[in-house]
Amino acid sequence: MLGTNSFKFLMAACTHKKKNRQEVILKYFRKIRQMLQKNPIVFHLKDSIAIDNTQQYDPKLDDLKRRIFELASNQPYWGEEKPARWILLEQKIMTLKVSGAKVVPLSLIEDMNMSASVRLKDRNELELFLSFQHEIGTILYFSDEGLREKIVLDPQWMINVLSSLITAESFIDQNPDIITPWYDFQEKGKLTHTLIDAVWKEKQDFHDNKKHILLLMEKLNIIARPLSYTEVKEEDYYFAPCMLQQATPKEVICPKLDPKDESTSVLCYVCKGKFLPTPIFHRLLGACLTRWHIAKKKSENQIYCGCCVFDLDHHHTLTLHLFGHVIFARAIGRGVTVTSQSSKLCTEARTFIYDNLHKITKNLGQSLQFEMHIQCPNCDPDSTEGLFAVSLLRNFEQVVCRSHDEYHTLVSKNMLRLWFEDVGQTVMESTEEGKETKLSEKVEVAASNRVSDKSSKKGEPCSDPTLLRQLLQKSQQAGSSSQSTLEATCLSVGLELHGETPADGNCFFEAISSQLRRLNCVVQKSPQELRQEVVAFMRTNRVIQASEGTIHLDCFICNESFDVYCSRMAMDSQWADHVVVVAMARMLQMDIMIVTSSPSSGPENIIVWVVGKTAFQDDPILLGHVWESHYLSLQPTGRSVDDTDRFMHIACLLVDVGSKVLRRLLLYHTVTPTCTLDQYLVNKRTTIDNLRQRKILNKSQMAILFPPGGSTNLGDYDITLLSALFTNIVLNISPQQLNMIQSLRDKRNEIFAHAKSVTVSSNDYQTFWKDISKILEALSKPCGDPDFEKDISKEIERIQVSTVQGTSLLDTLPTLTRKMETLEKLVLHLMLCIAQKSNKESDASDS
Repeated sequence: MLGTNSFKFLMAACTHKKKNRQEVILKYFRKIRQMLQKNPIVFHLKDSIAIDNTQQYDPKLDDLKRRIFELASNQPYWGEEKPARWILLEQKIMTLKVSGAKVVPLSLIEDMNMSASVRLKDRNELELFLSFQHEIGTILYFSDEGLREKIVLDPQWMINVLSSLITAESFIDQNPDIITPWYDFQEKGKLTHTLIDAVWKEKQDFHDNKKHILLLMEKLNIIARPLSYTEVKEEDYYFAPCMLQQATPKEVICPKLDPKDESTSVLCYVCKGKFLPTPIFHRLLGACLTRWHIAKKKSENQIYCGCCVFDLDHHHTLTLHLFGHVIFARAIGRGVTVTSQSSKLCTEARTFIYDNLHKITKNLGQSLQFEMHIQCPNCDPDSTEGLFAVSLLRNFEQVVCRSHDEYHTLVSKNMLRLWFEDVGQTVMESTEEGKETKLSEKVEVAASNRVSDKSSKKGEPCSDPTLLRQLLQKSQQAGSSSQSTLEATCLSVGLELHGETPADGNCFFEAISSQLRRLNCVVQKSPQELRQEVVAFMRTNRVIQASEGTIHLDCFICNESFDVYCSRMAMDSQWADHVVVVAMARMLQMDIMIVTSSPSSGPENIIVWVVGKTAFQDDPILLGHVWESHYLSLQPTGRSVDDTDRFMHIACLLVDVGSKVLRRLLLYHTVTPTCTLDQYLVNKRTTIDNLRQRKILNKSQMAILFPPGGSTNLGDYDITLLSALFTNIVLNISPQQLNMIQSLRDKRNEIFAHAKSVTVSSNDYQTFWKDISKILEALSKPCGDPDFEKDISKEIERIQVSTVQGTSLLDTLPTLTRKMETLEKLVLHLMLCIAQKSNKESDASDS
């Protein structure tokens, strides 16, 4: 297996080629692919090669080496530079390894460094050196308390340590006194000190380093100390989840509930690559063992192969089990009614599991991504049937499960309850998939898509256009005050009505047609044409790929089949619902912005954004939605977005967000528990002084780095200074990240430093926005903080939404006047002039 951060390349190699004919070899490789046919890992199988290891030289060995080199050289870490002074210490460590040393104290490495002719500068650089060697697999070293004082020179030695425990059966035959601990370890994963001491008694290097080995195994979540209910905090044994052999009883996964019991839905952590290595689940169990007690049943621990039950408290249990590429979680309250405490426990458990999955995959060098789903309660939890993404459940009040013989409807709120303390506001952790608010809460239905005649059966769709018009007129009269509210809301964000939209049941399509004219689209459509085309689009595109994930349109149609729904929607005067709104945006490949007068919508939810295309769109379709009755066509007020506004928005993106991302990235690469930013700069003082002599840094930048009589203030670092630091003194940054930082600096210079005016054209704006936001989101990920990634994405989205509404950011603040807007532009213009003048003076003084 080759590749970093994900399982990218898999090669199948077989030996004894000489003993088999070519057709036998090909048949063998075909069997391998057939075995993996239903496993997503088959997509990573790049090559198959047969070699003969019974002769001295086989030309195929060269082919194998060449292919491995080709795949490895395409990895992002290939070609990264390291300091030349590290080579001497590397050679000394290699000499130690050749001599047979397995574990050495850190003090020995420090002495070797001090005696070298070219040594590492200080403890911080030594720490960096050891961490680098650990990352590339040369040694095992952690800077944690209790682990930093010893270094494992040979990682294979740790494998031998584990193997000595796992394969000690022959040893056990000669020592019947420890048969019980041995079988407890083999079957139940219970590792006792009695077994460890007995097996390692004759292995001096294992026995002498027992404490360090056990700490390493705990650090790697290979073993974990279970919590105890007694006064002693930890039991005097470990659990090794990877050793569990006992099969999980069916009643553990599908428990029988007493009428007084309360169960959550089954929360699923789905690996998006559809391949989840089992050790990741084992390490997750190891992390959970340090947080919760193992639940007992008849005095037996409920921990099994691929499953464990934990006590969240004395009344609530949590069951985790693995099936395929999905981790399932279910919480049960025994004999208690649902309380806020129940929801708090479940929410904390959900967050703990997600956070630890992120940490485990990061520590293993994997970039596996997990998406949370909820399983239909009628599906077998030992299968991957009936899974609904949490992001979709937030967007629709009901979903339809099609995993059974008969379709049935599920209420989204009931599926999400308990796992999310506030179903309406909580955002799921999956940053790429989640949205802060439900689409169904925002894109309100203009009217019910199932208006029923009083004489018809409940839920039966009505198709009488006359009756629909009568109902619509009544709704319009009742909602006149709502339209006044909507118009006032629109004015507060710089929008106004764009002509009159007839109230005839076709208002959504009338408004869309009006918008196509307003935007001067090449293809103009009548309301009738739009209705028929969107219905045809839905018939042929029942599955839509949207920012919220994969949307099955027919899952949101209740009480009638999808074909009947489409036939009804094709009729004149049928009100458009949320499904039609989403489909229209995708069909036109245009974003739709909706301003709603929903009485339950707070100020932050009055604007709904329905994504129609993935690329940034400068001017979306603008619609108003009178609560429960009518769609309207909107337009920006007398003043639209001009080139100066665009300049200001790019400034916000670069100066505010860009600087924030680079500052956090600098801290991530320079600050450690034992080294502050000031100390790091002092350690790099020689290099920084050299940069000043070469005029890469100027006097003002030096004053920021080394202020007289005080500590450096990270808030003073701008993109130019940050770029210089990353380029010249931060050694552990990847070439890809460095290229993105330099690109950000170049765009900053292109837009500001060399600007002839404070304007950006519409075409340039779209290009700048797309490139800069993509770079900022990519650079926020290596910072190792998912919450920071979310904040950056939200900040970019906030600026983007404010930009595309048709007014400047300042216009969305009703408390500011037009004079303040003019003043802001004037101040910005003066600041640019002063900055350009200052740069010229600085350059003149340097020369």
